[in-house]
Amino acid sequence: MQSVNKYQEEVGGHLRGGDPGLRLIEAVPNKEINYFTSVPEVFHAIEDHIWVVWTHHIFGSEELSARASAVTQRIPKPYVMIGTKDAEHWKLQEGQVLSFAIEKHSYSLPVQINATMPHGVAALPYGLDGMPSTQMPAWGIVKPATSKQ
Repeated sequence: MQSVNKYQEEVGGHLRGGDPGLRLIEAVPNKEINYFTSVPEVFHAIEDHIWVVWTHHIFGSEELSARASAVTQRIPKPYVMIGTKDAEHWKLQEGQVLSFAIEKHSYSLPVQINATMPHGVAALPYGLDGMPSTQMPAWGIVKPATSKQ
């Protein structure tokens, strides 16, 4: 409480030097407020395509800590994470290679299967060395491969 009061003109009052910013949503009693007026469309998987998103890691996704020798031992190797249903569809097992393209970048990465990933969605680890940088999320065109890595 002391740290909050330190910056106020008086306890519970306005901030010294004026209040920064502008209040965007004002609570008005007995008035209905519509925060959202539209609902996004439902995601539908497309045959032989994956919706690719980034996934972040504690070790490796942040550029400065990735240079520390103690941290580099914990950084995962590049991979693509897909769901169980997609792995069954493309007849892939953990560690097998999935090849796909996003715009002009081609990827051939070992698969990690995660039961919580939705059908038609894949995740790439963000910030790992050797991973081409692409604007995400994006659609990837899949060309399954079955060789072990």
